[in-house]
Order: sequence, then structure tokens, then C-alpha cells
Amino acid sequence: MLIVATIGMLINILVAWLMHRGSQGGEPHSHNHGTDDAKVAEQKPNNEEPVNLNMQSAYLHVLSDLLGSVAAIIAALLMMGFGWVWADAVASVIVAVLILISGYRVVRDSVHILMEGTPANISLVDVEQKLLEDSQVQKVHDLHVWSITSGLNALSCHVVVDGEMSIHESNILITSLEQRLLELGIHHATIQVESSSHPQNIAHSDALVCDISGQLPDGNSHIGHNH
Repeated sequence: MLIVATIGMLINILVAWLMHRGSQGGEPHSHNHGTDDAKVAEQKPNNEEPVNLNMQSAYLHVLSDLLGSVAAIIAALLMMGFGWVWADAVASVIVAVLILISGYRVVRDSVHILMEGTPANISLVDVEQKLLEDSQVQKVHDLHVWSITSGLNALSCHVVVDGEMSIHESNILITSLEQRLLELGIHHATIQVESSSHPQNIAHSDALVCDISGQLPDGNSHIGHNH
């Protein structure tokens, strides 16, 4: 038992080191919409990128095997030195509890992504302020930020501008806003530009996030989307 557990511990230490070394060499994600590559490369997110859940799950699996080997070694030594045959069962329970705690965190983060929740490292207020820094943006509403996968964030929103803005000018504005959002770690943005006289904009409240309800559409309301 002691020999096999020791061999297993050494192998898992090697695998964990290789995985950690491989994760350090990953390239940061970049999303280019036809702008200058050097300019985009300079605009990296200032906030810390979330850990990739696939790599984290694999890493936790290796650590659980490592903890199991360590627990078996300790139990074997206690059984050899003191005759405590129950040490193996106690060590197994302790390792199982540690695995459940770490596994719960991975499942929680996975469900948050699947339910399109706002990433923990992004504030909607900060996103709104970043968009309003552009003098052409008068107001922001229907703002939604979610993760497509860990480390890849997406955004959709409506920005209110001067009604005299042309299509060409709005395209330039959207490109500028996308570059600003890259600084917050948002790599893919869908931005709708509209004037203050837009029918749906008139019916909007001042709330940043729209109110979703199950009411039937009437007039200019969205289907299942009431303001």
C-alpha cells in the first residue's frame, strides 16, 4: 500500500507540474474586427482573466488523485507504526470532503456561465461609464454582459446618439466603443445605435438593464420584452 501510494503521488506531482507549466504558456485571446493588429494587441484587459474551467477541472482531478495518494501514505504509516487500521477510512473521508468542496466551485461557475450570468470580474456600472466616455453617446440601456466560455466575454446593448448621425459615423462609433470594451475584458460586442426619438427608446425607463416579463407584445414592444 505504501509503495503503490508513493509511486502514485510522484506521478501526480509530475502531471500537476506539467499542467501548470502548460497553462502558463497560453496565448491571451484577441478579437480583431479589421482594425490594426498592433493597436488591438496593445489594448489588453486590465482586470485579471478568469481561470479556464476545462483546465481547472482537469487540474482538480489530478489534485484529488494526489491527495488520495498522500492520504494513503499517511494511513499506511499510521497502520504500520501504531496499528490504527481505521486511519485509511478517516483519510478517505477527509479527501472526499475536499474534493466535494472544490468540485462544487467548478459546478457553480459552470452553471453561472450556462445561465449567461454577468462575469464576476465585470461591473455593469463600469461598462456603462466606459461607453459614456465617448462624447457621442448620450445614454446606454438594455445592457447585458455574459460569458460565452470562461475568459471570453460578450456584450449587447443599445446606445442613444444624436439623430443626425449617419450610418458611416455610427460604424466608426461602434468600432471605437469596441476598442474601449477590450480594456474591460469584453472581446465580442453587439451594439445597437439609435436616436432619442426611436419609438422603443421613448418607452424606455432610465434603468440600465431592461425588465424582462412574460407579457404579450403590444404596439412597439418586443415579444416577451416589456419596458
